[in-house]
Amino acid sequence: MSNHHHFLLLCCPGQGHLNPTLELAKKLTRAAAHVTLATTVRFLRRTTALPAIDNLSYATFSDGYDDGPDPTADLAVVMSETKRAGSQTLAQLLGSISAEGRPVTFLIYAVLLPWAAAVAREFHLPSAFLSIQSATTFAIYHRYFNTHDGLYPDKTTTQMSIKLPGLPLFSPNEVPSFLLPDSPFASVVPTFQEHIQTLETDPNPLILVNTFDELEKDSIRAVDHMTVIPIGPGCGGRGGGEVGRCLEVVMGGGERGEEIRRRCLEWKGLGKGTVVEGGSSHKNWGTVFGKVRVNLEKIEGVSNLIVETDRDIYVQDTDVFYMTFEIDMHRVRLMFVEVLHFIIDELAKCK
Repeated sequence: MSNHHHFLLLCCPGQGHLNPTLELAKKLTRAAAHVTLATTVRFLRRTTALPAIDNLSYATFSDGYDDGPDPTADLAVVMSETKRAGSQTLAQLLGSISAEGRPVTFLIYAVLLPWAAAVAREFHLPSAFLSIQSATTFAIYHRYFNTHDGLYPDKTTTQMSIKLPGLPLFSPNEVPSFLLPDSPFASVVPTFQEHIQTLETDPNPLILVNTFDELEKDSIRAVDHMTVIPIGPGCGGRGGGEVGRCLEVVMGGGERGEEIRRRCLEWKGLGKGTVVEGGSSHKNWGTVFGKVRVNLEKIEGVSNLIVETDRDIYVQDTDVFYMTFEIDMHRVRLMFVEVLHFIIDELAKCK
C-alpha cells in the first residue's frame, strides 16, 4: 500500500475498546500504511505498556477529564463532556498532524465516539465505524435506532421482541439490557442512537466488524442502506490464559460442552479459511483499501496508488476460537446478556 495512506484510529481506553483497535492498527501497518492510534490524554499519561511498532504512532484526545474523573458526574454528563472536549481536541489533532506533513487520509472510530465522524466530515475526511462487538449486536442497534422504522423510544420495549431477517426472534432478555427503559444504564442510550443516526447521514456509511461472512451472514445482511464489512477474525482478545480458563468453565462438560467445542472447532476452520488469499475476509480487506484509494484519488489526485492486501495479515488460532465461541453462545442464547454487561462495565473506564 502506498505511503500516502495515514489512518487515524480513535478509541476509549478500556481494555475491551483498546485491544481490538490496536489489533486493527497492527493489521494496517502490516499492509504498509502509517497509523496513528489516539486515546484519552489521561490514559496515555499513565501507561507505558503500548507496543513500539513500525509505522504506528500514538496520540491523544481529551475526554474532558485529563486530571481524573469527576466522582459526582453521572454517565450522561460524562458522555456529553467527552463529546464536547473530544470534538475540539480531535480537530486540533488533525490540524497538527497535517502541519507535520503527513495528513490523515482515513479516520476509524470505535464505540462511544460517534462525534468523531462529524469532525471527520468538517475536514472532508472519509471515516468508518469500528464495531468491536458482533455483527448481530450491531444489527440490533440498527433495528432499534434507525430513523425509518426503529423501535426507540418505544416505552413498551420491555415486553417487545426483536426480529431480524434470517435470525431467530430475540426476546427482551436477550438484547443488550441497557436498551430497556428500566435499565440503570439507560443514560448511555443517546450515544448509541447517535452512532446509528450519524451513519445514516453519511453518504457512504461504512462499518467494520470483527467477524467473517460465514459466521454472521444473516446479521450482516440485516443492516439496510449501510456497508457492513467483516474484517475478522483476529481483531479481538486472546483465548488463552485466564480468559481460556473462564471459557472452559462456561462451556462445561457433558454432551452439551462437547457439542459447543465441536461447533467452535468447525467455525475455527472456516475462520482460518477466510483470511488466506481468496477467502472472504481477505477480499473484504481489498474492499476497505479500495475505498481508501478512491477517496485518496478524490482528495489528492493520486493516480498511481497500489493497493496490496496479501501482506502479513494473519489470524491466530486463539483469535478464531475466542470469537467463534462467543458467537456460538449468542446463537444458543447463553452469553448475550453477559457480553453486554461487560460492555457496560467498560463504559466506566472511559471516564
